[in-house]
Amino acid sequence: MVLRWVIGVILAVSCVDLSAQTFKTTGNWTVNTNWNPAAVPSGTGTNVSLNANPTIDGATNVTIGSVTDITGGNLVLTVTASGVLNIGSSALFSASTKKNLTFLSGGTLSITGSGIVEIWGDLNIGGSFQLNLGGSGQLIVHGNVVMANNGQLTVNGAGKFTIGGNLQAGTGTQIQQSGSGKIAVTGSLSLGSGSSIQESGGSTITAASCTCSGCQAQCTSAGLPVTLLFFKSQLNNGAVELKWATASELNFNYFDLQRSTDGKDFYSLGKISGHGTTNQRNDYQFTDNLPVIGKNYYRLTSVDFDNYQETFFIILQEYAAEKQFEISPNPSDGTSLTLNFNFDEPNGTLAIFDNVGYSVCSFEVNGTQTVNFANPLKSGIYLAKYTSPSFTKTIRLLVR
Repeated sequence: MVLRWVIGVILAVSCVDLSAQTFKTTGNWTVNTNWNPAAVPSGTGTNVSLNANPTIDGATNVTIGSVTDITGGNLVLTVTASGVLNIGSSALFSASTKKNLTFLSGGTLSITGSGIVEIWGDLNIGGSFQLNLGGSGQLIVHGNVVMANNGQLTVNGAGKFTIGGNLQAGTGTQIQQSGSGKIAVTGSLSLGSGSSIQESGGSTITAASCTCSGCQAQCTSAGLPVTLLFFKSQLNNGAVELKWATASELNFNYFDLQRSTDGKDFYSLGKISGHGTTNQRNDYQFTDNLPVIGKNYYRLTSVDFDNYQETFFIILQEYAAEKQFEISPNPSDGTSLTLNFNFDEPNGTLAIFDNVGYSVCSFEVNGTQTVNFANPLKSGIYLAKYTSPSFTKTIRLLVR
């Protein structure tokens, strides 16, 4: 009898229901003891309640079900650095199953650095809600944003708030936006009577249509060439994988993907064709196989068929590796060579030697570039030697 009772207790403990969990202690999302039951939840099948202030930081990528604030309006949910919070999934949303983020009585959502919160459902706001979008932080809501009567939405910072559905608010609601950030509504923006919109610092609100008595001037009713949902990067086997997605495209031609080593001077890595006009989500990706050692800054410029251009925010990817120098094409036709470096260093020299060691020509070079030979190289085997104050490498070159 005693043994049977002990087994029953063990089975009861091992069958704790993790389909609904509560965050109970302010701190990092990934700490087991901050949760009740004491296990970090994961998966879209687990809905969570927040009764303390969680932080998602670093390279943490969280995927979860619906998230509900139960603090009574005091919640501060923070996603920082390159942290990501996914609520729901594309597959569930496509199957008409929404996973929502709900602030019952207001609260604060802070997304800083290159953090992303992506909600495959609705954002429900009651009371006074503050959204802080520092750096290139992004909040992406694929469903609707629904505000209760007399609610207040305050958006600060330079990041982007993208709404794939509608922004719907009751009577007496207020939207206050400061900083250089954007609120982009793919659907309609509709505020009840007695509502207002205030903008400052270069911030903008755009929607397919705007209904707001007395605040039409603050909402631009115009089709957006591109509604960018996100833009992010990650390292993979010495390369940088870049991914982004659009919620809608209008008369759209292509993206120009650009890179910089100082965040100021950018050059094109490639052009990626768009999808013309569509209200469907489209995903894009590009692989930078030759990132430079140190800081790599990336940005997207959208170009429509009328040559209207919009440049989006910059993201940063750091890369550590040994210095490398390559030439292409190899074999060559002898008219030109492209020099590829994974580091940024001025005052280098490229010298070309024939197979008996005679110097044929030399060039002053400054990073990745193309050199053209005034006198095309004859067929044969050559040595291409790059020399700089901190690096030297010789490559065998075949000319056909």
